[in-house]
Amino acid sequence: EAFGAPVDLYRAGAPPISAEEWEEGSLAGSYRSGRGEDWVCDLKLAEKGTLVLGSGRIYTRAFVLNGLLDGTDAFRGRALFADGSEATVAGQLDAHGQRLTVDGLVGQIELQRQPTGSQW
Repeated sequence: EAFGAPVDLYRAGAPPISAEEWEEGSLAGSYRSGRGEDWVCDLKLAEKGTLVLGSGRIYTRAFVLNGLLDGTDAFRGRALFADGSEATVAGQLDAHGQRLTVDGLVGQIELQRQPTGSQW
């Protein structure tokens, strides 16, 4: 139900999304904390207007993230895990746009921006 009326949804292929449809804000990109045995989390973020969407893994637990911009280079939102648990999260990008600090997943973690096209 949406906007006070029922809406029928049907499974279909994902609609193509062009780069022009998603405004790449300062938070958009791929982030990772650590390598090898030091790995804690990876996160991919997209940004459109004030909406921030993402997905990632923390200690091998997959999650999706949704949130809203909260000031310059920052967001607040929720992470949803496959088991139905949720976490309130907040993120802040540093002044150089390279390190993202995220609170709420497992305390405070710092993730490094990954080069465009890098594979994990």
